[in-house]
Amino acid sequence: MLAVLLAVVGARTLASSTIGSEAGGGEIAASITLPETTTAFVGITDEGGVLQSAVLVVINPSGSGGVIVPFEGAADISSGRAESVIPLRDALETSDTTLFELDVESISGLTFDFVEVLSADELDSVLGLEGDVDLNLPQSVVLKSEASWVQGRLSASIAEATELLVSDGKSPYEVGADLHLSVWESLIELANGSPAASTELELRAITTIEDVFAALFADVVEMRALNLYEVDGSDGTLVYYDWAETLLVVSHLAPSHVTAPYASAVVRILVPFDEDDLVDNGYAVSDVAVIAVRRLADVNLNVVSVSTGPNADAEQAPAVTEVWTGDENTVNDAAEAFSELLGEVVAREGDYTVDGVDIVITLGASFLDDLDREISGDLIAWAASNAG
Repeated sequence: MLAVLLAVVGARTLASSTIGSEAGGGEIAASITLPETTTAFVGITDEGGVLQSAVLVVINPSGSGGVIVPFEGAADISSGRAESVIPLRDALETSDTTLFELDVESISGLTFDFVEVLSADELDSVLGLEGDVDLNLPQSVVLKSEASWVQGRLSASIAEATELLVSDGKSPYEVGADLHLSVWESLIELANGSPAASTELELRAITTIEDVFAALFADVVEMRALNLYEVDGSDGTLVYYDWAETLLVVSHLAPSHVTAPYASAVVRILVPFDEDDLVDNGYAVSDVAVIAVRRLADVNLNVVSVSTGPNADAEQAPAVTEVWTGDENTVNDAAEAFSELLGEVVAREGDYTVDGVDIVITLGASFLDDLDREISGDLIAWAASNAG
């Protein structure tokens, strides 16, 4: 199936290749570059050296402020895409940190400027925050937490908060995950209310993990929480993230760092719907984006950038999904191929180039009519019919 599909849409071209280079009467189309960001991944270990939680950090292209995405140490590095389940924490059972770095890239889909493993005490020092954090913990966490002092507490020091990030490793996964998310929310609230978050600081080169957090907390910080699912038969001890959702988030936050592991087309997806466009079907814009990403990822296309909501690239959704390809000889074939994945599409040469991207897809109203279609069987039948 994959070989047939790639034969139709074309194998991956050079990164400088040519979406829309023939548009505009022979004039060179405008070129855009995916934003450069600083990325870091920090694993947080308990006193026994066991990884209990982790956090992905993306600094804004401006160099200050950014987004964090918490991860669990019990999460499968393949996000349920492999037969075996290997939790992120397992790589730290050896002294070779290279294995941990590879696992971090696997679970996130990103390459990183910094990968660090820190204890709770070390994280306290690296964060560079001062004051107490307000605790707003779910009742389930308060009742089941191994940290008994949590009960009745409305605030905690930074040191106590970082200790909570390595607690509850033996609790049901949702309790530990909820605790870690709540702690990060509290830390972010403290950071956003500090003077540094409202004062323009002199930007400096980011050369250490301390610099990463100094840049992060120099402006407004946000958090993205990924949905977490229990691995069947694990009694709550192993979990995984939805790969399509993870890819959606990271390709939105740090597109220049998204890996392209397959020898296939590199794709950017625009999802220019607003709430009014979706009022009749009950989906959110992020739901629509996840469905599109999953369909493309399932046939090993490299999705490296996703933009959601109306913006300068697509102010409104077209009536029919548009597939932009730089090779006029494959336009018709591309239309046929992507219609199997996305419903009705029109393929054409694009209006601009994107560095490192081969195909730009702008989802249209026609995709909304295709959201509930089960496509796996359709693709298998289509691939078989085209195999000769």
